[in-house]
Amino acid sequence: MDTVSEFIDAIGRQGFAEQTGFAQQSISRAISQNVMPARWYQAVRGVCLLRDITVPDHLFRWADRCGLAQRRAETAP
Repeated sequence: MDTVSEFIDAIGRQGFAEQTGFAQQSISRAISQNVMPARWYQAVRGVCLLRDITVPDHLFRWADRCGLAQRRAETAP
């Protein structure tokens, strides 16, 4: 599965919402942005374990390892 849409379609949108507790609006946002918030990981992992499928790590928005101050310093002229 290469996109959030493909992943959620494979699970079933209603079933995904029921199993994770995520609002339909949040799911729609993830689909349109093609990325799931990192805070969803544990719930998505649980769904994947129940269905014996691989967790799609590449579909999550993971935080950068450096903080905002460091990123600003690196981009300053």
